[in-house]
Amino acid sequence: MKAEKSFLDEKGCSTTSPTNGPLPTPQKFATEIKKSVKGQDVFVGSIVEEILFSLKRVQNYLGGISPLQLPKNSPSLVLAPTGQGKSHTISAALNAFNIKSIWIDCAGLTGSGWRGTSLGSELARVSNVMDSNKNKPLAVVLDEFDKLAVVAHKDISSSFFGQNDFLKFFDGGIYKGHCENAKRDYAIDTNLLIIFFIGAFTGIEEIVKKRLLTGVSTVGFGASSDRHLSVVNGSVEDLRKQVKHEDVIEYGIKRELVGRLGKILTLSPLDDAAFTSIVTEGPYSIQKRMNMNLPFEVDFQISDAAVKHLVQSAREKELGARSLEPAVFRFVSKAFTRCLEDSSINVVMLDVKDGELGLRYLRLPTKSVPRGVELISLYEMCQDRQEKDSLDSEAEMWELKF
Repeated sequence: MKAEKSFLDEKGCSTTSPTNGPLPTPQKFATEIKKSVKGQDVFVGSIVEEILFSLKRVQNYLGGISPLQLPKNSPSLVLAPTGQGKSHTISAALNAFNIKSIWIDCAGLTGSGWRGTSLGSELARVSNVMDSNKNKPLAVVLDEFDKLAVVAHKDISSSFFGQNDFLKFFDGGIYKGHCENAKRDYAIDTNLLIIFFIGAFTGIEEIVKKRLLTGVSTVGFGASSDRHLSVVNGSVEDLRKQVKHEDVIEYGIKRELVGRLGKILTLSPLDDAAFTSIVTEGPYSIQKRMNMNLPFEVDFQISDAAVKHLVQSAREKELGARSLEPAVFRFVSKAFTRCLEDSSINVVMLDVKDGELGLRYLRLPTKSVPRGVELISLYEMCQDRQEKDSLDSEAEMWELKF
């Protein structure tokens, strides 16, 4: 039997144009994306569905079907606290589908006529990429979308926040604009776009709670009072899962713009197992990627105690998974220099001593240190192999602390 040709290359990218031929099954793409995205299986499935449906629309459009006969381009809104993997998951998904993307930071956008970066200047970038990416889908990801919320302030016009500039962009067809900075006109075929809005929308759970409690009795017995208790005692996660379009309007996004949005997708908070997986498991783990930047003969490892310390610190700082890699990087950059100076080191371990993270430099007959081995056991292993003299002194090993 002839082997089936994979639609993904060794990097997990689609080997064919995303608009040519039959589309692969969602499960194949989801499986590939989950290699680098941990703890967000439901969200990964939703993103794959959205991209596949959009690709089919683009495929039909390029096949000659009139846009009037096709579904309108309805951008998805991705809503989750910082550090939960919004940007990373979307990037991984677009990479798997081999779709080029442009990211626009809405936090710095201002409305037309105001000083600053306007949507028009950003869309000029979109036009440039489309010109070099003829007749292919292009993803436009509008990050920090919640920062465009109109703040009730008597001294600030609502036009400053730039929401009005988006309306015509989502009407479909060929969007024509002018970039003041580049002093040129541009045109964008919006039928080829796959659009995502993403943002943290901090505090929107209170708007959801207010809506859910409207008209609900707080006294007596029965369904009404039970519902009141479930809302009041509900977690932030439970409330955010119930965000509706009207809550986004109440948050400060214009009704006309919200009316053009499609699905509202939310991410679940990462649990400890997901954090651990991000640090040490899989080909895209922090440990694996840090290893790539050390000398070939050096093996970088993160002990179980260090993983637990990193996860606990991330939770306490409420920065999510985003804080994990910088915390490890601060140590690995130091280890890189040390290993260049001392070529006899073949294992670098991030470990914990006296409640603090530190680097442990080892010279072992084998680079593989069994996971879960305590510090004292490492000393005993080396003593048994008559390697005690090859170890640095304890003071030298633990030279970097916070």
